Amino acid sequence: MGFLRFLLIFFLVILAFRLLFRFLFVRFMKKWQSKMNPDFNQEQKKEGEVTIKGAEKKNKSSILKDEGDYVDYEEV
Repeated sequence: MGFLRFLLIFFLVILAFRLLFRFLFVRFMKKWQSKMNPDFNQEQKKEGEVTIKGAEKKNKSSILKDEGDYVDYEEV
């Protein structure tokens, strides 16, 4: 009788670990997927709609006027 009780408890523990692992694994994968692809959960865009993402362009010149002198290149 003790052996059957041991087998029953053993299989119940294994079943509990499998269910817990499956739950945690699915949760981890969903979190990982949302980190890797942040646009995945956003709304689906209509066909033909264009969205441009990028750095904002600066209107100023990248070289300031008081930054230095222009040196002409001479080929040797």
